[in-house]
Amino acid sequence: MHVLTRRDPVRAAAGISLIAAGLSLFRLRRAILPILQSRFVWAPVTLFLIILFNSGYMWNRIRDAPYMTKDRQGNSQWMAGGFQQQLGAETQVVGVICAWNSQPPLSASNKGDV
Repeated sequence: MHVLTRRDPVRAAAGISLIAAGLSLFRLRRAILPILQSRFVWAPVTLFLIILFNSGYMWNRIRDAPYMTKDRQGNSQWMAGGFQQQLGAETQVVGVICAWNSQPPLSASNKGDV
């Protein structure tokens, strides 16, 4: 029985890299697990993702919205008029506003934690 083999160096390098990464993670599990289980790591990551997705990032990715547009006079417009439109710059502004507004409750709740 003859088995067809295909010599693909890119696929072989990817396989070797995956095996090496898996072995490295296995050997370093004692150092990595406390970091992954820490609430001080997951809290900022979670807040960042909540603010990112609440600002409309996924809406822009799904609908491929432009970053900015120009109005009839040729001026740059970064806020879209209406309820069914949104621009990429608007998402960033809303994200910054949400992040700014989330700071007082976070700092008030972490007064006793050091």
